[in-house]
Amino acid sequence: MPFPSARALPLLCLFAATPVLAQSTATVKPDGEYRFAFGAGASYASGNTSASSVNLSGDGVRATNDSKWQFGGRAVWGRTEGVTTAENIGLGTQYDRDFTPQWFGFGKADYLRDKPANVASRYSLFGGVGHHVIKSDALTWDLSAGVGYTEDRYVVAADVADELRKIGRAHV
Repeated sequence: MPFPSARALPLLCLFAATPVLAQSTATVKPDGEYRFAFGAGASYASGNTSASSVNLSGDGVRATNDSKWQFGGRAVWGRTEGVTTAENIGLGTQYDRDFTPQWFGFGKADYLRDKPANVASRYSLFGGVGHHVIKSDALTWDLSAGVGYTEDRYVVAADVADELRKIGRAHV
């Protein structure tokens, strides 16, 4: 492959400097065993600009014939020209339990911190019921409904729904 022309180099540097989250996904098998998947990536570019990024992700699952517990997280950090452009941490877990072969209940919790997006912390709790529309070894498709609670806290005061807020408010 020939070396890219000078015209293509700025595009290549831009692509290399863009932080990308490599999401890992653990294999789901209903045998009661824990399964994990991890991902990591990094990039560095210099020249007309200086940029770097790092991302990490992990996912775990434990499934049986009538329950499934998933948990995971991700972290992204990026810097361009000495300015932090990405600083994001997300964690989450969900537990599903079948009541019957077609119906299940679930509970879910999530956490997010994204300082460049002005989110000091976001906590979310959800719960509800669902229906397995399709459930086979090769494919699962579920419909679910429930209620949730989210609380946001901001790095600096933010205008949310025409209201200036710093400490979180509930969202349903």
